[in-house]
Amino acid sequence: MVTRGRVSARITSFWNVLDEAITSITLSSTPQLIIKQRANADTVHASGLEVEASMRLSASLSATFASGFVSSTFHYCNLGQVQLPTDGTEKRHPLALRLH
Repeated sequence: MVTRGRVSARITSFWNVLDEAITSITLSSTPQLIIKQRANADTVHASGLEVEASMRLSASLSATFASGFVSSTFHYCNLGQVQLPTDGTEKRHPLALRLH
């Protein structure tokens, strides 16, 4: 964390490897009912970067900006009859701005 007067900033990076992950798969879906099942997956790799900055606007008001950049990958999935793409990658970039 870096602080200069009324402004502070933080950057966090991470890299995770999860062996023998459990995932939720959708078996069927209708407007009235969604049937899901938990199943064993193999390895999940997740890496990313989180950025946060805050500024104190007054004694009772501050603004915070936060964002994250995440990339996760299933390296192997054997879920019986349900087929998931192997080496499929999902990327997310959520963004948030808070006043408090």
